[in-house]
Amino acid sequence: MENLQRGHHGGNILHMCGTTFIYRTSGLLVQSGVSFAGAVPQKDAGRNRPDVIVMRGDCPASLDAPRHRGPCWAADDRHLLLDLPGIGRLLAADGERVTLDPAPGVPVGDMAAFAAGIGLSAILHQRGAGLVLQASAVLLDGRAHLFCGPPGSGKSTLAAALCQAGGGLVADDRCVIEPAEPVLVHPDGLGLQLRSDALSWLGLEDRACTPVRRRVAKVVLAPPEDTPSTMPRPAAPVPVASIQVMADIPGDGMAMMTRLPALPAAQLLLNQIHARRLALAWPARVQPAGRIAAVLNHVPVYRLDRPRDLRRLGEAVDLILAMSADMA
Repeated sequence: MENLQRGHHGGNILHMCGTTFIYRTSGLLVQSGVSFAGAVPQKDAGRNRPDVIVMRGDCPASLDAPRHRGPCWAADDRHLLLDLPGIGRLLAADGERVTLDPAPGVPVGDMAAFAAGIGLSAILHQRGAGLVLQASAVLLDGRAHLFCGPPGSGKSTLAAALCQAGGGLVADDRCVIEPAEPVLVHPDGLGLQLRSDALSWLGLEDRACTPVRRRVAKVVLAPPEDTPSTMPRPAAPVPVASIQVMADIPGDGMAMMTRLPALPAAQLLLNQIHARRLALAWPARVQPAGRIAAVLNHVPVYRLDRPRDLRRLGEAVDLILAMSADMA
């Protein structure tokens, strides 16, 4: 196993072979040898020390003594090893390095979505970087509203619709929250990912960029105008106004929002931690219960019941806009 130690890359941006991209995402300065689709590289970070390096290299076939396992992954105290048949391996190590080892014949760029997704989520958990939720966030009336839910639950579609209504995209799919008062959420700097039916309904077909990855029915909106609104994306963390846990309404039910008491809110948020099983591999760093409790001291949590029919998307949008205006 490669001996990876914190701080080994020194104080400045490393020089890699080939093109290097610098991104600011989820509170981290990332130096990457692969391009993140839909993300806009930083132009003024050359003298700053990167927090994380993403690069191509060799990954081991297994970890020496894994403490946790899941489908296609294993973790020990310092590493996550992801083994994707037919795609390649990814090693996230020590909260500071993501190594990509594509399978024979697979371009390293095909692994970029895994690096920006599960790879950086593992890095954030290894670093103990705040409360990391599986959520999208939109800026309304000066504060962020977060929308939690599993993949495919409509978080990105709702965020896009709110942006069209005048909001600004803060993050898509992963939100890193600083639980101290005031509770803040970090911009993710990544592109908004939407399915083709949502793109068509929102009239954004001409804005579609590259597929998230092969065999995935989502595309990333093209930079630099990667959000449907004209509001500039925030460059610094923004205060959190609310957290909404999304739930489906069957049939003809109307969209509604219900504020949750502390205990059910905490239970729901625990299930919304991004890459939750991985997070539980490093509980002393992630500290999920304590951080959720700290957030609940200052931020209300709601269950957002809404129909999944795109034709009724406006019901949830109107409900959220009205709530935001009342809270402003």
